[in-house]
Amino acid sequence: ARREPASAPSEPTVKPPDNVLASLRVQALDAAMMGQLNLPGKTTGVVINHVEPGGAAEAAGLQRGDVIQEVNHEVIKSLEDYQKASAKIKKEEMAVLLLSRQGNNLFVAVNPR
Repeated sequence: ARREPASAPSEPTVKPPDNVLASLRVQALDAAMMGQLNLPGKTTGVVINHVEPGGAAEAAGLQRGDVIQEVNHEVIKSLEDYQKASAKIKKEEMAVLLLSRQGNNLFVAVNPR
């Protein structure tokens, strides 16, 4: 029988957090995506690629193609940053996101449903 190591490394996939951001799916912001979204070269963050209908993210007005640049005032430059910042949000807490949408920056509060 094959034995698994006691501390198996975590998968590189982005597991949704168990909080107000659970209804969001994000991906890394790469050069191709930046071109598709017409983003300036200095833009950093993660791109929303799916918003579950009926979730807290949809209720807050988040949209596919929005770039998340901050989560609760923590700068997001990678998927790893997003995972760390989103994991700190407790289940019943709100989250404040700084987004870039079509060249405009906006803050959006995502409230628990």
